[in-house]
This record gives sequence, structure tokens and C-alpha cells, in this order.
Amino acid sequence: MEQTAPILDLRYLNEVTSGDKKFIADILSDYLREMESYVSELDTSLKQRSLGTALRAAHTIKGASANVGATRVRDLASKIESQAQKGSFEGGVVLVQLLQSEIHRVKEIIGRQGVDELLREL
Repeated sequence: MEQTAPILDLRYLNEVTSGDKKFIADILSDYLREMESYVSELDTSLKQRSLGTALRAAHTIKGASANVGATRVRDLASKIESQAQKGSFEGGVVLVQLLQSEIHRVKEIIGRQGVDELLREL
């Protein structure tokens, strides 16, 4: 994962929503809520060595994160997905912990700065 990647890049989301701040806030709220269940599913599937479930969960997290601009979360999920495609569970639990940490950072930034301020920075 590239540490220089921004935690949250709202340019794409801003473009596809025509800058609708309320809609962006709703999307981010839904994203954070859904990530909890997907990360839990991913963690459980890795611990149970359930390749198909891990692959689907990682792919879903990657796609949703790309859509909202959570670049570091997307990159970690992509790495987990790639490993699962190769049939490897090595380091999966650690990667999930990193994933949870990055999702928490996204949540903190949104809570601390708010959508209005984040969009002003674009």
C-alpha cells in the first residue's frame, strides 16, 4: 500500500454527485456502516480459510472504497483480493487489522472535518 496515497479523495464522488453535499454525506455514512459488516465477513472468512467468501468480501470492499475515494482502504482490499485469488491466506489477519485501521481513519477525517470542509479542499 502506498503511504503517500490520500486517506480520502472525494474528487470522483464530487463529480458523479454534481457536488451534492447531502448526497455525498449520505453515501459516506452508508459506506462506513456497510464496511463494518464486510470487514467482519472478511475477517471471519480468512480465519475459517473460506477462500470464496474472502474473495467476494475483499472485492466488495475494494469496489465500494474506490467509489467513495477511500484510496488506502481500496489498496489494502485489493492486496487481500489478490492473495485470495492466489489461494494464499498468509498475513490475512494482519491485513484485515490494517484495513480496519484505515477505515477508522476515514471515519475520523469525515467526523473531524465534515463533508463541507473536505469538498472545499478539492
